[in-house]
Amino acid sequence: MKAILLTKSGGLDEFQIQEVPDPDLKDDEVLIKVKFTVVNGSDIIERKIFSGERRCLGLECSGTIEKIGREVQRWNINDEVCAFVGEGGYAEKVAVPEQQVLPLPSNLNLMSAACLPLVACTVWSELFTTSKLSPLTFWLPENGGPRLSTGETLLVHEDSNGIASFAIQLAKCKRVTTFVISSKEDYEQYYRDLGADKCFDYKDFIAREGKALGEGVDVILDVLGPEHFQRNLSCLNQQGGRLISIGNFCTNTMDSTNSLPKVADKKVLHRMIIGAAAFRHRSRQSKESIVREVQENVWPLIENKMLKRPSYFHSKVFTFSQVEEAHQLMESSQHFEKILLVPDDA
Repeated sequence: MKAILLTKSGGLDEFQIQEVPDPDLKDDEVLIKVKFTVVNGSDIIERKIFSGERRCLGLECSGTIEKIGREVQRWNINDEVCAFVGEGGYAEKVAVPEQQVLPLPSNLNLMSAACLPLVACTVWSELFTTSKLSPLTFWLPENGGPRLSTGETLLVHEDSNGIASFAIQLAKCKRVTTFVISSKEDYEQYYRDLGADKCFDYKDFIAREGKALGEGVDVILDVLGPEHFQRNLSCLNQQGGRLISIGNFCTNTMDSTNSLPKVADKKVLHRMIIGAAAFRHRSRQSKESIVREVQENVWPLIENKMLKRPSYFHSKVFTFSQVEEAHQLMESSQHFEKILLVPDDA
């Protein structure tokens, strides 16, 4: 099979398309013949910091099951599926644990479904589950509720991976008041159509430091990183507000014992709850549990068309040989749609 490989870290010219053996298949895995794979922001980071002999990126995909392991019970050969891969999606075939595989929503095709696994699992796990974000993350008590509940308020920052678009819609389904911050022109109607109650221009919002939010929001879903940490705190409800950063705090800004940003005033820990996590860094058991929850709770919303006009349904498609162009577009952040790769011979 053909795969897009990195042989060293660096710029856009470090990709190579090579002929490699098919993946070894474990007893509890399925082999997916990839139809579409997705370029995500984390792929850009991995490309720049990669070290090792070679690596195949790609966190999610859609395609057809070509082979199943001896212990697989949920799937059959020729089933059309989408999956959270973790690594290796930039290839014509990929082996995936069967519990990380999802059926296509009944109203979606392979192209649309390819864009769902990571964004759906990320938003669901960071906002609506009761589990810890990670073993080292200070979070809600074990017997506490989800991080975001009906009747609360949510602030999301615009991103280029579809997180904000998905979070706005899912929060609306849960009857949550949602605010969004965007730096793009003509952003307001787009996000209002998705269900946002209020949209803020990024520069105007920064100038006013979130004063338009009154006493602050209950939950902030942050995809921007530590440079906005203090500003996020100023927008958060000072009594029980929750700040969730998705995978953007570098290790040198975190406390090694509890994953709290070192830049935080210790006093905030008595009033607010702070955590940082990325779905892809969870344990396999945790990932599989979340995938089940997503199929049970999110898939029906998609099939019943309660998630409207999502950006991940409108995709820009590149072939494997155009991977450099795909990464260049992702780095530019000048897109709303998801960025897909397809094998050249597909």
